[in-house]
Amino acid sequence: MLIECKTANLSSLNQVVNIFGKYLFKHLDGSIKFKKSSNMYDIWTIVLYQIPYEVRNLYDISEDKYKEVYEMLLNINITTYGTKLRINILEETPDNLTLGCKTFDIEKVKLKHGNEYLKFMLKSLETYVRNRISKQYENYDFLF
Repeated sequence: MLIECKTANLSSLNQVVNIFGKYLFKHLDGSIKFKKSSNMYDIWTIVLYQIPYEVRNLYDISEDKYKEVYEMLLNINITTYGTKLRINILEETPDNLTLGCKTFDIEKVKLKHGNEYLKFMLKSLETYVRNRISKQYENYDFLF
């Protein structure tokens, strides 16, 4: 008896990791460095934030240090997960807080969006990161 198993071509998934990683690094605002390794692509990006004006007035905070804009360093880790791409969003602090992870089924995305699949994935990921950061740190204003 002959049993055939259809699986995704792992080498093509590794190529998609590298292709999307390069695309994301070039098109994501605040990207500062990247690291490519076996089956993984890491991108470090900076997000700016500030204490909101309403909070400063509510607590009568008038010190100049609360008016400053601060930087948050994020690590966006892209890897394969089964037949999908998995993107982890980590805050680069001593705790390495995981803000979330998003998965894309590459074959479905390619079928639905054709050659524009990289743009779709970038836009979807940017929206996801904004929502996760805003939810996690709701008392801060972020500049994206």
